[in-house]
Amino acid sequence: SPFPGQNQPFHVHHQPFPGEEPSVVKPDPFPGEDAYQPQRTPRSVPEDDSEFWWRHGCLVGIPLLVMFVIQLVDSFLDDGAQLWHMCIYPRTLHGLFGVAIAPFVHFSWSHLLANTLPYAVLGLLLTTRSEMEYIRVAVFAAVLGGLGLWLMGSAGSVYAGASGVIFGFWGYLLAVPCFEPEFNCCSFGVAVGVGLFYGSMLLGFFPHATVDKEAVSWEGHLFGCFAGVLWAYISNRYISQDYEPIRTNDHEQPRKDPF
Repeated sequence: SPFPGQNQPFHVHHQPFPGEEPSVVKPDPFPGEDAYQPQRTPRSVPEDDSEFWWRHGCLVGIPLLVMFVIQLVDSFLDDGAQLWHMCIYPRTLHGLFGVAIAPFVHFSWSHLLANTLPYAVLGLLLTTRSEMEYIRVAVFAAVLGGLGLWLMGSAGSVYAGASGVIFGFWGYLLAVPCFEPEFNCCSFGVAVGVGLFYGSMLLGFFPHATVDKEAVSWEGHLFGCFAGVLWAYISNRYISQDYEPIRTNDHEQPRKDPF
């Protein structure tokens, strides 16, 4: 018990027995002082490699699966009832709605197979960088590339296929190292290597180019690549960068920074 006039009791320290850990007794806080609360640091759990690749494989594989299912359905339909009739017709009202489904629809099995491997390779490269960025680039390239085709495509033509999104992936991977604070030579080199390996990607920028005697939508490739480069700039300039607010005390006026 405390002595007369003393508010706090003494802390009794006992000698530890042989083999016993000595106990540490912290003093009671002073009036107005917060009690000591130890902070626990959360322990990070490493992600399993199989879970990592399974999730990324699903992100890339599900859109490809939808493309194959649509092409399988189209193979059982007459030519006049196939889904590519609902795709992008430049400067027509019904063709505007085709912007949403055009990346999933292909004209033939050869058209789909030609897009499958580039989509898988570039998509996996993009997901390893950022899963959300993969989704954003895909949506941005599909919408902006589709609208570009709808506005400036050849009259009387119909546009379909995932090549615009593929070129969006490629343009993003080429451009994003240039907009980062430190130039990533590895990412840029991989994107250039993929473009050189798939020579049809470079060929697809030229008007009236053909691959396997089939006409290539060079406009869609151009708009898709432009969308990927544009999103690389937007994401690094306005989304990825963290802006720290200017801290002021009670006696200082906040500083106004001009644009």
